[in-house]
Amino acid sequence: MTKITKNDQVILWSAEEDLKDQRFHQVVNKMEHLMAIYPDDVTIHLLLASGLSGLKRYPEAYQMILTFCDRLADAPSYLPEAVRISLKNEAFMLAREIIHDPLFNNPDQFRTAIEESENQFDSIDPLTCRSGCVRLPMLGRWPLTNRPKRSFLL
Repeated sequence: MTKITKNDQVILWSAEEDLKDQRFHQVVNKMEHLMAIYPDDVTIHLLLASGLSGLKRYPEAYQMILTFCDRLADAPSYLPEAVRISLKNEAFMLAREIIHDPLFNNPDQFRTAIEESENQFDSIDPLTCRSGCVRLPMLGRWPLTNRPKRSFLL
């Protein structure tokens, strides 16, 4: 991995400030510029994912998280946003894996959010759930009425 130059570090800090100020388009533009220079930097990808999430482009943000899911601990300040992006994409197991990282702060608060999202997902009507079984083949193994709840994962 290449070391980030001082000028690019300033761009990174500026993008972090833009994220705090909810200027998501600027975050995305700056991070796309830096991604061309540093394609393997986890922080840049996670900051881009945060910007995409702010623009409600959840599938793209989720792809960023998936690409670097084995290196998320390299940028612990972005772990909470990675959990939020995972929940927006109904990736409950990935969200649970992230909160079990030793560097993750306040996992109990996020565990509650994960459980609420799972319960909301479980309470959707059966027709929607059947169409979702194509994406989640494990759910198709049981009839919807006898499907195990996710509480067994706790």
